[in-house]
Amino acid sequence: MDGDLSALPPSAALPPISTTSPSTTTTALSAPPPPKTHTITNPSPAPTPIPPTSISTTLAKYTSLLSPALHTTILAFSDEFFAPASNLISPGPPIRKPGVYVETGAWYDGWETRRHNASKDGESGEVCDWVTFQLGVKARVRAVEVDTFAFVGNQGEGARVLGACQSGDGDAGGVKWDTEVLPKQKLEGDTRHAWLVGGDDGVGGGEVDGGITHVKLQMFPDGGIARFRLYGDVLPNFAPLHTLSPAEKTQEIELSAALNGGVVTGQSDQHFGKAANLLLPGRGVDMGDGWETKRSRGVGHEDSVVVKLGARGRVSRVVVDTMHFRGNFPRGVRVEGMDAGGKEGSEESDLPLRRMGEKDGLGKGEGAGDGEGTGMAGEGGFFERDEGTAKAVEKEDKGEEWKVLGVVEQCEKDKEHEIVVEGGVACTHAKMVIIPDGGVKRFRVFGTRV
Repeated sequence: MDGDLSALPPSAALPPISTTSPSTTTTALSAPPPPKTHTITNPSPAPTPIPPTSISTTLAKYTSLLSPALHTTILAFSDEFFAPASNLISPGPPIRKPGVYVETGAWYDGWETRRHNASKDGESGEVCDWVTFQLGVKARVRAVEVDTFAFVGNQGEGARVLGACQSGDGDAGGVKWDTEVLPKQKLEGDTRHAWLVGGDDGVGGGEVDGGITHVKLQMFPDGGIARFRLYGDVLPNFAPLHTLSPAEKTQEIELSAALNGGVVTGQSDQHFGKAANLLLPGRGVDMGDGWETKRSRGVGHEDSVVVKLGARGRVSRVVVDTMHFRGNFPRGVRVEGMDAGGKEGSEESDLPLRRMGEKDGLGKGEGAGDGEGTGMAGEGGFFERDEGTAKAVEKEDKGEEWKVLGVVEQCEKDKEHEIVVEGGVACTHAKMVIIPDGGVKRFRVFGTRV
């Protein structure tokens, strides 16, 4: 919010527009690039609004792509006079601090630009403010979220999202914005907006078939937005198996990593921490970026999470990391694997994922809380994403095909527990069962592609 600007000099004497962000994810630029007009060769079909009560469960099916944890960087922005653009991709939910003021006005947990914007952006020809991002992955976008939490009377009136596919590091002026991810949509104040985009296939890249590497958020004409999220599928950069050398075929990779296309396809509970956090790189910063279930009260309880690996592989070892979980780590862990990808040499698991209907009730557990207290978690349940997972679901229903890869009899705090899988087991999916409940920071499945 602007606050009282009566003491500031006339607009002509206002400080120059800032082009750097205090966030470490922002690349400093000497000045915003001049507007360039690009032709949208890949317009987006009409998006499907997601009802507010279904946003969390719907978006839980996808990987959160616009994330510092997945190496997203801010390339440039038009203005951030009142609140920095880096807040848009903060991992936690936005918060309020009523009555708190800083030098420029009221404090906001979001991105807010100055009033009376008159600058036209070349991509739209309309007056708007904008931020450009480079994703840390190549992805197919399935959904967009724009949250105007706490912005009332000063929210942006509309938003549009453009995309591009560009190899290598981008710069503010060199990206060709030829794909429309989200057509211009009206924004309401203090509202969480979300849309499914691109129909059944999602939104892919322009010049290269499949994949978005850069996005541009346009806000019309100025104002504030608290959070901006993209959701979809990471497209792993795996070469076809038949092109690999013998040495490359024996190279161990992290099959479960989100950066390699691993994705959580279901969990019994994620009351305190999202199951998708298990696949993030590194060991995180605190308990909040791991997976944590609520306390169980029944005898014999187990919680579980199922992961579709980024590629079918022969699993050689598994790491279960309890970093930052000290009084709430599981007593024990069991890891199981399933091969739903067919015969050896199958390329099925390298294909782009296809969304399918929800299927709840797999595995053991009490179900999830809504997680609204932390803003971190959605509901529990399992859902199908592709043909391989559909096969896994069918086998799960019959109680077949899951093979035990190993167990951790007694977990410890802050420890990477390693399970060695003797001889290796071919898998497309992995399941981690925690006994009886608790928190795990990372779940890493290593092996070679087959």
